[in-house]
Amino acid sequence: MRFSGVFIAISTLLFLLFPSCRTDEAFVPSYIRIDSVILDASGINGNNIHDIQAIQVYVNSQTVGTFPLPCTFPLDAEGPTKIQIAPFVKINGNSQTLNNYLTLDLVDTTIGLTRESSVTFSPIFRFRNRAKIAWQEDFEDSNTTLVPIRLLEDDYSRIETRHFDLNNRFSGPSKVLVSGFSAADSLKSMDLAHFELFKDLPNDGSGIFMEFDVKSELPVLVAVKRYNSMGQEFVPYMTINPTGSEWKHFYVNLLYEIQGQPDDTKYEIFFSTDKKADFEGSLEFLLDNIRLSYNQP
Repeated sequence: MRFSGVFIAISTLLFLLFPSCRTDEAFVPSYIRIDSVILDASGINGNNIHDIQAIQVYVNSQTVGTFPLPCTFPLDAEGPTKIQIAPFVKINGNSQTLNNYLTLDLVDTTIGLTRESSVTFSPIFRFRNRAKIAWQEDFEDSNTTLVPIRLLEDDYSRIETRHFDLNNRFSGPSKVLVSGFSAADSLKSMDLAHFELFKDLPNDGSGIFMEFDVKSELPVLVAVKRYNSMGQEFVPYMTINPTGSEWKHFYVNLLYEIQGQPDDTKYEIFFSTDKKADFEGSLEFLLDNIRLSYNQP
């Protein structure tokens, strides 16, 4: 009995000293619901194809959290509330590496909130005023700056109209670059590259994003070739696993291939694929909606 009395006294004292441990019954949240987001690329004369997977939310300049889409999140706020939203994408197709897509501007708005109620909002992301679009290619003008570097006899690379569908969005006919192998029963390889070298890409550690859509039953290698006063170097960046019969949108950040390189460095970007002799799937790989962007100082 004596021990119990001491325990009760200590428990009461701790409860009084640390009121934050108690549930604040006065807190009644407001909610914002975001089912989808929109990309407006009219400012760069581009298309609105995207695969933004998550958003990061700020309320009155304070971080609330990062939420995968679609989402509904609570806020301890009511009335007109300043909201900022940043777009997050999967880098290299890895869902564990969600990164802020820095060439898109924050959505900065004010939303009227009511406690115990939900407001539905659809953010519209636009490219920053200082975003530099170094390469943009959707093949809709029937031209391409992605040309074969290695193309064997009877293999082909051409622009065709095919059905495009990205996760049941943006569905419809689209002009795409179709590259394919002939049916010859032998090991074959194919390289496509941008026909001009990119120069003056920021080497100070800034994000340099390339995005594109791919559809292929063959693995596709994305690589960079660097040219500078020290010589040439071919740098394999990532291998895209076969996507089967589906289109997939990829974002890559070329930061580590460009950071710290000499100022005179020029870059060539490659898409390559190999076909084994016994491969029995589709011999084509399709590309669309290529964009290379970064923020200027």
